[in-house]
Amino acid sequence: FVTIVILYFTSINVYCIDVNTSIGVVRGRTLHVLDTNVDQFLGIPYAEPPVGKLRFAKPEPISKPFPDIIDATKPKNSCIQREGIFPIAPGAGMSEDCLVLNIWTTNTTALKPVMFWIYGGGLNSGSIFMEIYNGTALATNDVVVVSVNYRLGPFGFLYGDREDAPGNVGFYDQLLGLKWVRENIHSFGGDRDQITIFGESSGSWSVSAHILSPLSKGMFQRAIMESGANMFNKDRDVVNKTEALSQAKAMAKGLKCNETEDWIQCLRRADAKELLKYESSYALYPVFETEFLPIRPHQAFNEKKFNTDVDLIAGITHDEGSKLSYLVIKDPDHMTLTDFYNGLKALDESIGYHNIDVPKVTAHYLKGVNASDSFALRKAFSALAGDLMLGCPTYLFAKRFAQTVKESQSVYFYELLYATNYFAKLMNCDVKTVGICHAMDLPFVFGLPLLDPNNYTPEDRFYSNYIMKMWTKFATDGHLNRDWPQLLNDEPSGAPKVHGLDPKDLPLDVYLKSHVLLYALEILNSIRVVRGPCDVHNLCLHLSCLVLNIWTTNTTALKPVMFWIYGGGLNMGSIFQEVYNGSVLATHDVVVVSVNYRLGPFGFLYGDREDAPGNVGFYDQLLEKTSTHLAEIGIRSPFLVRAPGVGRCPHTYSPRYPKAYWDREDAPGNVGFYDQLLGLKWVRENIHSFGGDKDRITIFGQSAGSWSVSAHILSPLSKGMFQRAIMESGANMYNKDRDVVNKTEALSQAKNIAKQLKCNESEDWIQCLRRANAKDILKYENPIATYPVFGTEFLPISARQAFNEKKFNTDVDLIAGVSRNEGSSFTKAVIKDPAHMTLTDFNNGIKAFDLLGYHNVNVTKVTEYYLKSVNTSDPTALYKSYISLAGDLLLGCPTYLFSKRFAQTVKESQRVYFYELLYASDWFAKDAGCDVTTMGICHGMEIPFVFGLPQLHPKDYSQEDIYYSNVVMKMWTKFATDGHMDSDWPQLLNDEPMGAPKVHGLDPKDLRLVLSDPFHETCDVLWADYFL
Repeated sequence: FVTIVILYFTSINVYCIDVNTSIGVVRGRTLHVLDTNVDQFLGIPYAEPPVGKLRFAKPEPISKPFPDIIDATKPKNSCIQREGIFPIAPGAGMSEDCLVLNIWTTNTTALKPVMFWIYGGGLNSGSIFMEIYNGTALATNDVVVVSVNYRLGPFGFLYGDREDAPGNVGFYDQLLGLKWVRENIHSFGGDRDQITIFGESSGSWSVSAHILSPLSKGMFQRAIMESGANMFNKDRDVVNKTEALSQAKAMAKGLKCNETEDWIQCLRRADAKELLKYESSYALYPVFETEFLPIRPHQAFNEKKFNTDVDLIAGITHDEGSKLSYLVIKDPDHMTLTDFYNGLKALDESIGYHNIDVPKVTAHYLKGVNASDSFALRKAFSALAGDLMLGCPTYLFAKRFAQTVKESQSVYFYELLYATNYFAKLMNCDVKTVGICHAMDLPFVFGLPLLDPNNYTPEDRFYSNYIMKMWTKFATDGHLNRDWPQLLNDEPSGAPKVHGLDPKDLPLDVYLKSHVLLYALEILNSIRVVRGPCDVHNLCLHLSCLVLNIWTTNTTALKPVMFWIYGGGLNMGSIFQEVYNGSVLATHDVVVVSVNYRLGPFGFLYGDREDAPGNVGFYDQLLEKTSTHLAEIGIRSPFLVRAPGVGRCPHTYSPRYPKAYWDREDAPGNVGFYDQLLGLKWVRENIHSFGGDKDRITIFGQSAGSWSVSAHILSPLSKGMFQRAIMESGANMYNKDRDVVNKTEALSQAKNIAKQLKCNESEDWIQCLRRANAKDILKYENPIATYPVFGTEFLPISARQAFNEKKFNTDVDLIAGVSRNEGSSFTKAVIKDPAHMTLTDFNNGIKAFDLLGYHNVNVTKVTEYYLKSVNTSDPTALYKSYISLAGDLLLGCPTYLFSKRFAQTVKESQRVYFYELLYASDWFAKDAGCDVTTMGICHGMEIPFVFGLPQLHPKDYSQEDIYYSNVVMKMWTKFATDGHMDSDWPQLLNDEPMGAPKVHGLDPKDLRLVLSDPFHETCDVLWADYFL
C-alpha cells in the first residue's frame, strides 16, 4: 500500500492527518506536545469484533478494508471488565468490540524504532485509553509508540480445551496487534524491524509470554518487562489445564448452562456482564501446555526453547508487595502474627502460588521481627508478597534468560528506588510507610510529569525525561550507557549487576543540563582590550561576559553538538536573547551550545600587537589553555580561570568607525573571533560531560554569526575543531581587489578613537584606551556593522585567495543559504522615504555601499542590470530593485559564491547544500519590523524555525509555522548528525557535477522544491568579477 498523508485544518484549528493502511484510510490528529508535533491515532481496529462465535476464540484479522475513513481522532471502546477498576477516558465506552490500538508518531521522514505497549491490570482490567498510558510525551523522543487493547477476564483467558476456545486468547489479541503493526507501521514512520514490546505488571507477564511463545518468534527485537514475569512454582502451575477447564465449566454451571448442551455456545449466548460476576477477584493467569505456551518457563530455559534473539530490560520497584498485601490482609494497620500466617496461606489457596515452604519462608521474613509490632509484620509480609509474586519471578526470568541467550544479546535489570509523591498519592501509596509501590515507574516512562508539570516536582520532570531517554535509547540500539552495566555479561564471572533507578544518585554529567558556564577570566581594567566586555552593561564592566549556554537532553549516548554563533553585525547580540533559546532544538537528539564573544571595538579593534590582536571575538571560540595565572596576561589567546558570576552582551548602538585595528604586537586585532574559538576548544574538551560528541560538532550562525562560521572555515587556527558548518545569510567574501577595511585603515581608525578620547600621542595609546570608560569607547564604533581584518594571524589571506590556493579547512560538510529578500531590512535603514523614492535616492544608495566598505562597485553595470525594465518614476519599483541590489551585494552573492567556491574545491566526499528561504512567519516578521507584503522574506526570517520559537510560543504563531519549524529543525539536526540531507534536497554541485547548481527552496507549501541555478544572472554573471 502507498502511504497517503493529507494535512488540513479542522474547525477547531487542529491539524488532522489521513494515513492509508491495509484496513483503509485512518484519520488522526496532530497535537502540539512538548514543543513537538505529534500525530495521534486513537482506536484503530486491528481485528474483527470478537463477538458471537468469536467470543473466547482466537481473533480474526479484518477481512476487507473499510470503505469510509476510519475516525481515529477520539477514544473507542475499552475491553469489557468490571466497573470501577480503572478511570475510563472521556468519550470511551466499554464493550467486547474493543480490539483497537493507538499510535503516536512525530513524522515519517525516517523510519523510527517502534515501542509496543501492553498495559497491566491482572489480565482482568486495563485499557489503552487510560490517561496514564498517553504516549505523546514518549513519542517526542524519536520513537513511534503503539498501545494495544486485548480481551480481559474470561473473555481473554477462559480455557475451553478446544480449538474455538483454546485459552490465552488475550495473548493472541496482542500478537495479532503486533502483526498488524509489522504490516502497517511504516505508514506511520515506524520501522517494523525495530520493535520493542514493553509492559508493566500483567503487561510485563504478557511480554514474558511472547518471549516464551513460539508463535511470537521474529515479531519483535527487544523487550522491556516492568514488574512481572510468567515464572511460577517449577512443580505446579498457578492453574493447570484441568483446573482451568473446571473453572470454566463452573462458570457455565453458575449461568445455568445445561451440561448436555454445548456449554461454550451457552456461554457465548450469555450476557457479558453476567460472565464478569464469575471471574476471579484477584488476577487471572495464563494456561501452559497450550499452543501459545507449550512449555513452562523452567523447561523453556533448560531446553533453550524460547525466543533467544531478543535484547531485554527487566526490573522491579523496591517495594512491589506493599500494595499486593492488601489483597490478602484485611486490616494491615492492625496486623497480627495470625494474620501473617493466614496471608501466607491465602497466597497458596486463593491466589495460586502453590508449594510454598512455609517454615523456610517464615524463618527468613520474620527473622528479627517483633511479632507484636503490626507495622513490622506488615513490612515483612509486604517483602514476602513482593518477592514471591513479582520481584523474584521477574529477576529469575531475566537471569535465566541472560544465562541462556547468546552473549551478543543485551540483558539489563533495574530496581526503582524513587517515586513521585503526586502519583503515589493518586495510587493510594504512602511512600513514607509502604515505600516504592508497584507501578511507580509508570509516570516516568510515559512522561506524565512533563505533560502535567503543575502536579509534579522539577526532579520528577527531570527524572521522567531521563527514564524516557533510557527506554528509547534501548529501543533504538538495544544498549544502555556505561553507567548501567548488564545483568551478567559485563562481568560473566562476577555477581549480577542491578541498576538502581534513583535521581539522587546519577553521574554528574547526566544531572547537569541547560547550564550557563563561565569560561573566561574576570575582566580586569588593565587588560580590557584583550579580554574586554561584550557591551556596556554594568555587569560586564566587572565580570567576564565570555560565557556559553548548553542545552542537552541526556548523556546515555553521545550526541551531535550544534555550536551557535549569534549575529548582529559583530557589534551587537547575546546568547541570552530569547530568540536563541536552544531548548526546543535540543529535543531533536542534539546538544546545543551558544557562545558569547566580544563585540564592537572590544572584539575587533586592531592594534597589530599581541595584547590587542584584533578579531578576538573569534578567538573566544577556542580554549588554548585550561588555566592561567594573572602573570600570564600578555599571551595572545584568551585563557580560562574559574571565576564567579556571569556577564551579558545586550545590543549596542553608536557612531563612526567600522573597526579598531591597532598596529602593534600586543593588539593584533580580530580578537572577537578568538573568543569564539576559545569557546569551541572548551566545548571539545568538556562536552562529553553533557552528552555531546566532540568529534561531531557543527558550527552554525546567522548574519554576522554566519560571517564568523565562514571565518572559521578559512582560518588555519580552527582546523579540526568542527566537522560541519551551517551558514545562514553571510560570508566573509568581499571585493577581490580591496578589503572592506585594510590594516592601514583599521590602524588609523583605532588611533582616531584614541585621539577622540584625548589620548596623548606621546604616551602608549593602547594603555590609554584600556583606562578609558567602556561607554566612551562605544561612542566611536560603526553603528551598522564591524568587519574583520585580513592579513592577520586569524585570517592570513582573503577568501578568494584561500579557495584559489586551497588553503582553508576542506574537511567540512556545509549547508549555506539566504532569504529571498536579504536586502530589505538594510534598505529600510538606508532609504529614508521609500514611498517617495527617486532615481537620485537609488544612486545615493549605491554610494552608501562604498562608505560601508563595499568598494569598487561598477555603478554603471549594476545600475543597468537592476533598473532594467524598471519605471524609474515608480517609487515602489525603485525600492524593490534597490532591495535586490543590496541583498545580492551584502549577503546573497557573498554567501552563494563562498559556498560554490567551497564546493568546487573540497573533495567529492564532502557535502555542500544551499537553500533559499521562501517563507516567513507573519508574527515573527511583524515583531522584527519586516512587512512581508512590501519587504518580502527579510534577513533573519529563518531564526524562529531553526530554534523552534513557534513551539515555544504556539499562541503567537500559526499551525503552519509550528509544522514548518519542526521540519527545519529536523533537517538541521539530521545534517548535524550525519552530514547528509534527504533525497529531496540535492547538493549544490556534486549530485550533478556537469549540471546547473541546485538550490533547495525552503517553503512549507512545497517540501520538495528545487530551484535550478537561481543565482546565475546575478551572482555568477553580474557579480562574479567583483568577488572572484
